[in-house]
Amino acid sequence: MEIKGKLVTLKMMTHQDIEDSILWFTQDTEWMNWDAPWEKGEPFDSEDYRKRKKLLIETRNIGDFEPRLEIYYENIHIGWMNRYFINESFEYDSKGKQIAIGIVIVHAKYRHIGLGYDAYMAYMNFIKELGYTRVYTQTWSGNVPMVNLAHKTGFHLINRIKDCRMVDGVSYDALTYVKALD
Repeated sequence: MEIKGKLVTLKMMTHQDIEDSILWFTQDTEWMNWDAPWEKGEPFDSEDYRKRKKLLIETRNIGDFEPRLEIYYENIHIGWMNRYFINESFEYDSKGKQIAIGIVIVHAKYRHIGLGYDAYMAYMNFIKELGYTRVYTQTWSGNVPMVNLAHKTGFHLINRIKDCRMVDGVSYDALTYVKALD
């Protein structure tokens, strides 16, 4: 499965993508300052990750709606989009009914040039084709680039939990946004 935007392509993970991801989780980690930095430093087992992702690749059906799609720009693997489900309290819930999406663009040189916007728009169009009528995205108030992307792609803030994220000794708010897919 591939989802094409104007600038990027979203694809299912390949064996080479596994190796890129391991590098991103172990060496090229600057992106972790933006994506849930309060989780930074949690143990990462490269071999276990490699085994789990290889099994996913070998056993998946091409039509599966995988929780993660890789982002490619000019045939370069630059990050990923993910989807997950949340409940009515906006908490992660594998049995939740509301779909939420997120993005990681690993290297700063690929940020702020429209690639995140393009990936978000392409992924939301795909989600709409699956029959969803709205989509959520979540971030923290210190992630100003993601807050800006949410607004630029038409999301509206619907939930704020004050001072629940601690990053480098500073409290930040948890933010949940929604967008109608019309």
